[in-house]
Amino acid sequence: PSPATGPHAGGRSRAARRQGETIAKGHKNYELMLNLQLGIRHAVGKQGPITLDLKSSAFDPKEKVWTRFPPEGSKYTPPHSSCDFRWKDYCPQVFRTLRRLFKVDAADYMLSLCGDQALRELSSPGKSGSFFYLTSNDQYMIKTMKKAEVKIFLKMLRAYYNHVRSFENTLVTKFFGLHCVKLAGANQKKVVQDKARVEHANKS
Repeated sequence: PSPATGPHAGGRSRAARRQGETIAKGHKNYELMLNLQLGIRHAVGKQGPITLDLKSSAFDPKEKVWTRFPPEGSKYTPPHSSCDFRWKDYCPQVFRTLRRLFKVDAADYMLSLCGDQALRELSSPGKSGSFFYLTSNDQYMIKTMKKAEVKIFLKMLRAYYNHVRSFENTLVTKFFGLHCVKLAGANQKKVVQDKARVEHANKS
């Protein structure tokens, strides 16, 4: 991600770091944050072959992978201190390729989202009821989505991918993943990750 530039860039960055509420232990969404970080680390860490010429099946809304994360760990997941939850990756091959097109380094990406620093929760600007989470370095944002929004997003995914592939310097929002967290005995929270520019984080 590009750093902020200009004479007031430093001030903007400091303001962005102060924005939002740090999700510390005891916060109502603390477990959700842990689940997001565990799931993203698992999804991004599964590196597979990348080809720009994706098959139509890669964009199918039914193209998703479920993974269960029991607290005691499993053959595929590590033990953790959060609750039992299931993690769903939508169109994983598409988003893996998008991250490559956007020149996102997998290690830096995981460090930003899943490192030791807690995410910060921003208040929603509208009545959608969505939660917004910002990484400590102000580079990435996570937004929860309703089921209807996810369906629309998936319908647009092929056109979005083709646009990004055709226009390397496009100014459209950069999306890096679409996931679903299903807590044991709780409602689902669908989340979509996108790059948050510092000036966006500074908006009141």
